[in-house]
Formats: sequence, structure tokens, C-alpha cells
Amino acid sequence: METLLEIVKITVPALVVFLTVYILMKYHYLKVYTMEKMKLKNENSNRTLPLRLQAYERLALFCERISPENMLLRFRKDATTGKDLEQLLILAIKQEYDHNLTQQIYVSESLWSIIEICKNQVIELIARAAKTPDSDDPNVYSEIVLTALDESNPVKTTLKAIRNEVEIYFS
Repeated sequence: METLLEIVKITVPALVVFLTVYILMKYHYLKVYTMEKMKLKNENSNRTLPLRLQAYERLALFCERISPENMLLRFRKDATTGKDLEQLLILAIKQEYDHNLTQQIYVSESLWSIIEICKNQVIELIARAAKTPDSDDPNVYSEIVLTALDESNPVKTTLKAIRNEVEIYFS
């Protein structure tokens, strides 16, 4: 019995010391892990922020390049008919979109949806203008597109959405 009492006298303080050390070490390692995780997150954000800003720049440039006013200036001289001009404009929009497709990984899903809607609305506007009478002449076709653009300009709306999302990083 005396031996059992001696074992308990030694075991209980050893267990108390073990549990204390275990809890302190667990807390310490959790704190170190959290600090390392924060450090890695900070380093990653320092790397990804320039990439995100570059993606926003490229998407703003995409919007400017698919803007009907700018495209008409670039392609009007290459077309002999309104239908040719329509096809050139739609092809240019699709090529620009394909060129900037990878930027979607750097922007929010909602902004990318806005970009896609803008592209589709500009294509629709261009196609609708080709269905109007007298659209065979490239100059008349251009005027029809610009008139339709005055009513609704999806590019301006998209550029505003891009600016709003970029402001998140600077506020």
C-alpha cells in the first residue's frame, strides 16, 4: 500500500507538469502557426495585388478597344459594305475577348459577368444596327451604331464597375 501511495505521489505531480507543458506548447505552436500563416498571406497579397491591378488595366483596355466608337475609327476604312463592317467589328470583339479571357482569374466573378454582358450587348448592338434599312453603306451603318450607342452604352457602365472594384484595394 505504501508503494502505491509513493507511485501516486510521483505520478500526480508528473501528470500536472506534463499537462501544463502540453497546453503551453500547444498554445505556443498555434501562435507560431498563426503568425507564419499571416506572414505567408501578406507575402501572397504583395505578389497578387500587382497582378490584379494589371488585370483591371487590361480589362479597362479591353472595354476601350471594343467600344463601338473606337472600333469604327479603326475598321471603317477596311469595309466596303455595312455587312463587312459588322463582321469586322464582331470578329474584333471576339478576338479581344479571347485575348483577355485569362484575366477572369484575377477579378471577382460578378465583375467578370459584367464584362461578358458588356461584350454581348456590344455585339447585339452591332448586329441590330446591321438589320436596319440603308445599313449597306459603311458610313450610314456607322451612324446607326453611334446613334444606338447614345441610347445605351454598356462600355461606360462596365468601366464604372471596374473602377468601383479597384477602389476596394485603395480605400
